[in-house]
Amino acid sequence: MSLAADNYGNNLRDAHTKVCSYTRCKFSLPSFYDEPTSAFNLSLTAAQNPPSKYQIALAINAAHLAKGTFHNRTLWELPAGSGKSRVIACLAFILLLTGKAQKIHIVFPNSALMNRDKKDYASYFTTVDPPLTDKVVYHSDLNFSAGAKDVVIIDEADYFIFEKT
Repeated sequence: MSLAADNYGNNLRDAHTKVCSYTRCKFSLPSFYDEPTSAFNLSLTAAQNPPSKYQIALAINAAHLAKGTFHNRTLWELPAGSGKSRVIACLAFILLLTGKAQKIHIVFPNSALMNRDKKDYASYFTTVDPPLTDKVVYHSDLNFSAGAKDVVIIDEADYFIFEKT
């Protein structure tokens, strides 16, 4: 089976159903995700580099699993070209907007990727009132402390698992 980005359906509900069929999740999509006038949709539509429905569905699925299951640890592998940076930014936005996280720490293997994503996806966190920018912290290493209600998202986790000594 393929989880190709062009195979997700015409709307967010179809994309969610397709992603759930591959990841075996069994939860309903809350209505505020696909209401065109919700803060969620208005914010992401206004953002630069907005995520596709497929990327939003992946982020919603990850957010559902982020707290309270699997001992609060999950590892996701996304295919090349699937928009991993957008999924990460969208996931951070969802976790903060829904109150599942107090702060998000996004970790990158180097400063160049960190600075690129910080710049490219800053608008995700400034399109809501009040802005969420102070709740997203970017790191290029694992030398930081996270609070009990914080979520850590690691981009290129294999780098930290296999390359770092």
